[in-house]
Amino acid sequence: MARSDDHSFARTPALKLAATLALLVAGLLVNACTTSEQAHQDGATTPDRAQTAALQSSPTDIDADADYVAFNDASAKRIIRAGMKGISDRYIDAVSTSSLGMDALRGLSALDPAITIETHETKITLHHEAFDLSAFDHKEPHELIAFKIPDEGNFNEWAEVIAGAVTAAQKHGFDIRISNRERIYEALFDGMLVGLDVFSRYAGAEEATANRAQRDGFGGLGIEFSDSETLNGGFAITKVMAPSPAENAGLRVGDFIISVAGHKVQGKSIRQVSKLMRGPIGSLVRIEVIRKLAQTAQIGFEIERAHIVLPTVSAYVEDALLVVRITSFNNHTASAVHDQFRKLGSDIATRRIRGVVLDLRSNPGGLLMQSVNVADLFLEQGQIVSTRGRHPDSEHNYQAAGIDIAQGLPLAILIDEDSASAAEIVASALQDQGRGVVIGSTSYGKGTVQTVLMLPNSGEITLTWSRLVTPSGYAFHGLGVLPVVCADEVSAAPQLLAPSALRSREALIRQWREIGTQFDARRQKLRQNCPGRVFEDHDPALMALTRNVLESPELYRQSVLLTAPVDTASRK
Repeated sequence: MARSDDHSFARTPALKLAATLALLVAGLLVNACTTSEQAHQDGATTPDRAQTAALQSSPTDIDADADYVAFNDASAKRIIRAGMKGISDRYIDAVSTSSLGMDALRGLSALDPAITIETHETKITLHHEAFDLSAFDHKEPHELIAFKIPDEGNFNEWAEVIAGAVTAAQKHGFDIRISNRERIYEALFDGMLVGLDVFSRYAGAEEATANRAQRDGFGGLGIEFSDSETLNGGFAITKVMAPSPAENAGLRVGDFIISVAGHKVQGKSIRQVSKLMRGPIGSLVRIEVIRKLAQTAQIGFEIERAHIVLPTVSAYVEDALLVVRITSFNNHTASAVHDQFRKLGSDIATRRIRGVVLDLRSNPGGLLMQSVNVADLFLEQGQIVSTRGRHPDSEHNYQAAGIDIAQGLPLAILIDEDSASAAEIVASALQDQGRGVVIGSTSYGKGTVQTVLMLPNSGEITLTWSRLVTPSGYAFHGLGVLPVVCADEVSAAPQLLAPSALRSREALIRQWREIGTQFDARRQKLRQNCPGRVFEDHDPALMALTRNVLESPELYRQSVLLTAPVDTASRK
């Protein structure tokens, strides 16, 4: 398998993006940090093997001349085999080939609920339960085909069985017969993955392409638009990235897009228009807009698409505090954070900037290495995070080896219950290494890493394959990161920052860390000590609380000392 060095582990489709906004340059998560893996394409079996796998051919009353393409060809078997083997090899917990195969067959009921699967000793039987309209009752289940259960680990034979079962179902069931291959792959792989965990999922070729673009960038223009305001059926441009092809061409915020590549946008969805915007880097696309002037004018632009990576970092300085907002982690996040500090280097060195706020609220995560690199920007040494899984390639220890770009300035990290995965890596690393004070509410607790298996049909399986462990030794999956300053009652700042309140956190922090990698009911119980909540984007009370911590040297020092790593944390 060809693979890259990164992983995807954003929180699931969980965290909602604004429904009315679309990034024309982006299309529309994810979400998950990515180890991209090209699944094996070898191991296709011969027709002779398919014949020997079946104990019983499909019944003679099935219409063999129906208008469909039989599923049991080499291509389908190769894709099924690649997916099964990838899951079996790399899922975080051991899973049997037989359970994957049986779950795949059960997944066919998503296409035709009348399909049922039975096992008896060494045999699998596929049934179809027909409905007798004249009697308003069900007929006896009709046996479609039977197979010998393959040996454990025999991916070739399981691929034969599954492909043969689909073909038998195609001959008998109308819903499956009219389903295209992608719908069938989706039913099979969803069946395999549904019993694993909520973060493991299958994406077909089109969705997988969008996922890769979200992680790595794509050929686009660099604009955002909305359908909340229209003119002559056109969509309003709400943002023009700088620099970008759109900016260079002269597109402006407030222009209304009325056609893309010769296609009128009126009546189309945000997704459809976004798709028209994308294309190979260097290719041209014609955009026509209406611009409101003294007289409304229609203008056409020929724009050359460029590699676009969505911005995830913004920053501003307010009353000597530098606030850096990270909305997710993609391939440019760490470099974008570095750039913000580089621009303000002299202000940091002369202490015209007196503190830094790293705002990770509602950040769903993203690429693992980008979160490691962001944490490394503020740490000179020490562990950032480790990953633990079943596959040897899932075991890593990430160490800091950088220069603190904030030059020792007091640092606050803001999190809330929608801060997940990559955001939690950064928060826990900076807290455990004593580099900053975490403020807000307990984070989401998404502490697993997903690898992405690329399949021969250009689809992909996002698969959980390791757990994240903080420098002090606890896995935050199902637990989250505990703020030193819990802002559950943010308006009560004096009480939250009182010495007695901070001292009470010390015992809780110790319990948090001592749970280590044990997964039991204590995790949810501990979370109740600082209930998760979501803060408004510009929450004045939260910012006032943060400023109090950063601008009081003694309060900041006490808060940082509370999170010094403990020796008693379990490292099982």
